[in-house]
Amino acid sequence: MTQPSNKLHAVEVPPATPSGAGPRRLRSRPSRSLPTERMRVEAQRRVLEAFAKLSGPDGRFVTSENVGQAVKDVSHHALPLSNAFFVDAGWLIKQGRGAYAATDALINWRRRAAMNPDDPRAKQALRETMTDAWFWQPIKNQINFGGADEDEVLQILMLEAGATPEHAAQLRNLLEWVEWVGLIRRVEDRVLLVDDGQEAPPPSPADEGGTRNPVDPKAEEPSGKELAERPVDSSPPQAPLPERPRAASVVSFAFSFDMTADDLAKLSPDQIQTLFAAVGNVMSIRAQVGQ
Repeated sequence: MTQPSNKLHAVEVPPATPSGAGPRRLRSRPSRSLPTERMRVEAQRRVLEAFAKLSGPDGRFVTSENVGQAVKDVSHHALPLSNAFFVDAGWLIKQGRGAYAATDALINWRRRAAMNPDDPRAKQALRETMTDAWFWQPIKNQINFGGADEDEVLQILMLEAGATPEHAAQLRNLLEWVEWVGLIRRVEDRVLLVDDGQEAPPPSPADEGGTRNPVDPKAEEPSGKELAERPVDSSPPQAPLPERPRAASVVSFAFSFDMTADDLAKLSPDQIQTLFAAVGNVMSIRAQVGQ
């Protein structure tokens, strides 16, 4: 007797046909809904969009046959195979046998995407409902701290779904859906969590044109400490001039003024510039008078 394995495998079941036909492989069915592998995810998205369009803002119930008339390049046999997954993801509501209506989340997605397909907020409603689906919490738990290898995530999903290795293509399609809505990102063979509300900053016009590399504006502006340590006059030091007798003073003033780096940090760039300009002017006048 073989030792049990921590992986699930498809089972070869004897046929119900005459013995001469030989054994045949019966495909098991997972206990959880998975997107079909008989359509690419891109084609499944067009099916989902057709459901949203035909159901409309009123949430009318439509059938896969109705959707098939709108998405003619998808086999009518494969078209309904992801409907149960769409229901679990919170995008469709099922009524009776074979009738589905778009949820508010799906309608909101189509409305935003129709106005601007690149709007990052368009998929927000789809993300929110997907986080209640059976598969999200196992994925999140697996990748919550630094991500995980894709094979490890697929193994967890296989166990949660009651699936077998023969469902690997469906499990990978599931990850592609989760990535598409923006809950995860995949880098090579790693699955990483996307933080809630995370959004890449828009590129500047110069960056879009490819004329320069992005620069951190903070790196271009000197800190208060750097300004405090910067000499007012960067010219080479000169030997002191000999003193000479001075006439009676008409204007005389003296004061002591020092600032720390923290003090400088509290000033605006304009104030710092004014301060050093004033000091420079005073030193220039003093040097001129002293000649």
